[in-house]
This record gives sequence, C-alpha cells and structure tokens, in this order.
Amino acid sequence: ADGTTPLSLAIMQGHPQIAELLAPRSDLSLKLPGDQSLLHLAVHYGQTECVRILVEAGAKIDVVDVNLRTPLHLAISEKKKAAAL
Repeated sequence: ADGTTPLSLAIMQGHPQIAELLAPRSDLSLKLPGDQSLLHLAVHYGQTECVRILVEAGAKIDVVDVNLRTPLHLAISEKKKAAAL
C-alpha cells in the first residue's frame, strides 16, 4: 500500500475541516513511503492547521522517518517555520 488514505488526501489537498473529522477515527501511526507519518506529511505540505489537528488527536511528535527526522526536523529543514509548533 502507498499510504494514501482519506486523511492523507485531506492533508495534501489542504482540507483541515475534513482532516478534523477524520483524524479521531484514523490510524495516526500509519507509515507512509519513506517511513514518514501523517504529521510529517502535514509539515511537508505546510498545512499548519492539519498539524495542530493531528497533534491534538494524539499523533506522536517524536516519530522519525527513514532519514531519522522528526516532523520538527522536517519543518526546520524545509523552512516551514509555521508548522513547527
């Protein structure tokens, strides 16, 4: 599986209202390609509202991807300062 879920699509397409409905019912520990989490995905796409939603829904903030980057490391390396809660 490529990790595409309704929640990942809502994050990538910038629909925080949908993400807010789906997050409590979703597997927030889902691993995407590159071992990235949904939180990594939200940071990568600069979806700060989705980052907040995922964190409030219980997404782990210390999960690392294949490059051993946490979502915070990703936010810093991609200069997405607003996503660095």
